[in-house]
Amino acid sequence: MRTSVCSSRTFLAFSLLFLFTSSLCVSAVWVKTREEREAEARYRILRRDSGESAAQHFLDRLTSDRVAMISPAFVVYLKANFEKEYRSLSSAIPLYFDAIRLEPSMWIAWKEVGLCLFEEGKKEQASIALMSAVQLEPEPSFHSAMVLATALNANNKLERAVVYYTHAVNLDNNATSAWYDLSLTLSTMGENEKAEKAARRAQYLEPNTANTNYLLGNALMNAGKYDAALLSFENALRINPNDAGVFHNAAHCLLMLEREEAAVKPFARALQLAPANALHVVGMGNALRRGHRFTAFRAVLNLIKQPKLGAFVLPSSSSPISSPTSASSEVLNDHISVNTSLLHHTMTQLLSNSIEEEGWGEVIQRRQAVAERGWQKENGVIIYLISTKRAHYLELCDSLHLLFKHFLLIYPGYDVVIFHEGLTQAEKDGLRRCANGGNVEEDPPPFLHPFTPTLLFQHVHFSLPPFVDEREVPKQYFHASVGYRHMCRFFGGKVFEQPILSQYDYFWRLDSDSYLLSPLPLDVFGVMSGREKEGEEEGEGEGEEEGEEEGGGGG
Repeated sequence: MRTSVCSSRTFLAFSLLFLFTSSLCVSAVWVKTREEREAEARYRILRRDSGESAAQHFLDRLTSDRVAMISPAFVVYLKANFEKEYRSLSSAIPLYFDAIRLEPSMWIAWKEVGLCLFEEGKKEQASIALMSAVQLEPEPSFHSAMVLATALNANNKLERAVVYYTHAVNLDNNATSAWYDLSLTLSTMGENEKAEKAARRAQYLEPNTANTNYLLGNALMNAGKYDAALLSFENALRINPNDAGVFHNAAHCLLMLEREEAAVKPFARALQLAPANALHVVGMGNALRRGHRFTAFRAVLNLIKQPKLGAFVLPSSSSPISSPTSASSEVLNDHISVNTSLLHHTMTQLLSNSIEEEGWGEVIQRRQAVAERGWQKENGVIIYLISTKRAHYLELCDSLHLLFKHFLLIYPGYDVVIFHEGLTQAEKDGLRRCANGGNVEEDPPPFLHPFTPTLLFQHVHFSLPPFVDEREVPKQYFHASVGYRHMCRFFGGKVFEQPILSQYDYFWRLDSDSYLLSPLPLDVFGVMSGREKEGEEEGEGEGEEEGEEEGGGGG
């Protein structure tokens, strides 16, 4: 006989949904009677002055005496409070449910069980309970709105969280905590202008705290106002000069302003304060890469220890949303670590400029070896997809330069197609220079450079499929923005429908943050066609994040 088993978690969710629906059908507003208020006050006094036994005895008397105007539901509610205070959350939760079944409109029981569920990590169920509490409370309090907003935020229901954070600031316009959390949530949603306004209010209320200045700096940075963000980060560092996250984000702003050399010191300071944080290592690597110190870039990235494939853990639906504490994303990189034993030695070499940059010797040797074996070009194309973000453009500049040096010079003649959401003409010209070996201090030897790679641009416009209701699409699904999901959809199928690619047999997709750090021993397209056999030592390639989202382009 086949049976179906309903887990306790599923049963709890269905029970909450049923009770929540029932509570919304209640027309009467629940309020404490005078006798109930007096009984609750008496219970609190006994608990404070006489302890557990006296409080237990009082509750037993309430149960047996059946005092007029004190409902059985309220007595059960007080017993649930006793269990929560003296026993455990797990023993209190069923009693709160009993009180709600007896009196579905008792919003204080909904609120307390929601807080218990939230503390136990059952965030989805907590959101349902707390939402019912706010719906039933005659005049929802500031505290109720904040508690519900926090639960919704942790459950990734950001739009609903913003509604209740906004309600909280309407109740108390001078509550820094509400403005702070509202700004963080809006930033996560990509609502940068609104996030900046909320951050400015929080900073106005508490101008002399590092956190509010850091918050404002992050909001300005996310809005692309890097000069203004730097000023806010400087204010935060004057108050707290030992915050690694502030140094990291200040350095990131310098990178966006193309002040690569100036960014090295704040990244180094961040590493000094938090040497085990891999994001600071990546940030330092990005500064070196932007300064075309590629050998140093590789040395710094070698400090990062990637976990084995089996160690990767994708974010679960119960993972809380973390506050944005740096300009780098943490998606699959949550489990990387830093080789701290090598960190000091590498940083000493780096800051003393004793790491020599590689020349063109290996490229020349590889080019000669390819010519000697009678290499033949395949009908292939290299493709990128890039958004309009400044960080992605700067990443792509370096990616193209390294592609030129470590692949196109050795295996010449392959086209590069860049799908983009709106590059300017100046940006296109800059990318052409990078793909042709420009923007570097040391030009390649003339005999290595007999051609100009063909760089093609194709504008793409992303929109939701007609069968999808835009109102039902969250702007942020855990770490994935709408733009990132568009990118996944594009490479999952739409790319094959692009007319510009119809003339090619093969394509090699690279992200804007894909970097070839040494010459490739084989033609990638030759491997695709089967003309070249894998077996030689492969070149080294790395891809690291610099901006707020995973992936290069479309994010």
